[in-house]
Amino acid sequence: MRLHSSNSQFNSKEPWRYRQEIREVMENFLRLRHKMLPYLYTMNHRQYEQGIPVVLPMYYFYPEQRCAYQVPNQYLFGSALMVAAVTTPCIKKLRMARTTVWIPEGEWYDIFTGLRYQGGRKMNLYRDITSIPVFAKAGEIIPFQEDCMEDALRNPQALHLHVYTGQDGSFTLYEDDNITADYQSGKCVRTSLEWKEEEGSLVIRKAMGDLSLIPEKRDYRITFWGIEDAKALEVRKEAGQNPAAVIKGKGRIEIEVKNVSADQESVVYLRERKYGDNRVLERCFEILDRAEIQMIQKEGALGILESGKGAGYLLGSLLSLGLNPDLYGALAEILTA
Repeated sequence: MRLHSSNSQFNSKEPWRYRQEIREVMENFLRLRHKMLPYLYTMNHRQYEQGIPVVLPMYYFYPEQRCAYQVPNQYLFGSALMVAAVTTPCIKKLRMARTTVWIPEGEWYDIFTGLRYQGGRKMNLYRDITSIPVFAKAGEIIPFQEDCMEDALRNPQALHLHVYTGQDGSFTLYEDDNITADYQSGKCVRTSLEWKEEEGSLVIRKAMGDLSLIPEKRDYRITFWGIEDAKALEVRKEAGQNPAAVIKGKGRIEIEVKNVSADQESVVYLRERKYGDNRVLERCFEILDRAEIQMIQKEGALGILESGKGAGYLLGSLLSLGLNPDLYGALAEILTA
């Protein structure tokens, strides 16, 4: 959504002005921005209420960290996200671009790839044209809406909650009528969401405020990142009800819960959780498959990766193959994340 403009009839931002590959990327991010409205609206209200801008430089929250002053294209986006814009050209034979990112202490998820990184360091990260590094720290809860392009003014009937497991966390969703200035007199709704790591529960608190502003009941799709398998039990205040569906994915599970009343507290418990790994071999295969290098080099690199040995052994062995430095760097990102 970074727009650059000049007073020229040849410079335009409409997706249909670009070739098909770029057009599809632009359309996907425009739709993503619409799905993010619950998060964005909450963050804009935070700016109004607390004076905290939606976009902040890294040193705002990390003023004593030298690295925070060395990443001018990296920023905090609201309370839950960290973004590293990619402004370097694509590396032709790799079909990816390289950008240097500082990852603060803690465990961070790339929200597009699901890859988990251990922080406290700078890294070179590689992304293709369809993605940029956007991180959520373990414990964050980010509310999206299901795609409802027909009416941006209506508060959504269905929400998609992204829960990044690994430690406790919370988020308070803010909503109002989207039209008037009644929010200035406190006419709004706040819904608290809480993830409790030890007991594996997501709590959707009773909505507080003027409930006429939001749907009486909502459907929730909840993605738990970092968990590959679990038994789920959804419990309500007045009666128990099992989730409508449990969908298992790569490094995450999704649970659909229907007809959650705004005036009741709802809890989703995950029992017998199985946490996923970073799927290192699969991710490295994708990078090798994309790279425009000799097949014998690809086979040699894959054979080393399939040995299943430690990261130090793999990095040393890959180095001996004389791979393109950026290809080696892209593999190293996955191996050392």
